[in-house]
Amino acid sequence: MQQDAKSYDFAILFYVEILTMAPSAKDYTTMKKPVKITLIVLGSLIVLYFVALLVAPKIARSYIEEHSKEMIGRSITIKNISLNPFTYVLDVDTLAVMEADDKTKFVAFDKFSMNINPLKLITRTLDISDIYMKALYVRTTQHGARFNFSDILDFLAQKDSIYYAEHPEEKKVQDSEGKSAAEIA
Repeated sequence: MQQDAKSYDFAILFYVEILTMAPSAKDYTTMKKPVKITLIVLGSLIVLYFVALLVAPKIARSYIEEHSKEMIGRSITIKNISLNPFTYVLDVDTLAVMEADDKTKFVAFDKFSMNINPLKLITRTLDISDIYMKALYVRTTQHGARFNFSDILDFLAQKDSIYYAEHPEEKKVQDSEGKSAAEIA
């Protein structure tokens, strides 16, 4: 029993010591103006950082769904995109790329997750350590010499040709045989 009392006294003394070390409200009011401004700016930047990481996936989801026809010529639906600001795990829930008829699913999955190394993003390098996908569905059909995804390849090849017509100074990168995406399909 005596041992328990000593450890209890130590815990109280430790707690009191921590309380005396913590800055009081009086310390914050007497703090120098440049230090106050620096703390306010740093606090605001940290809050802004976390808000941006929580809001950006919602904006990306909305943008992808609204502009998917312009990007690949097909509609895309996404249930949810989230990014954990602490672990940098990107989650995409229930994504579906539709066929040209906008009724049939072409590619879909229930869950996609990947772990991103945020420090590599500073050097403009994408470093992914884990990838997880659940319930992948892909529907491919062939109609004569064309596949059900040939229209996507044609759409992207057309966008490439328009881009390179507007930017002739950039060299078009082709595969080892020199075929375009439309020629492969």
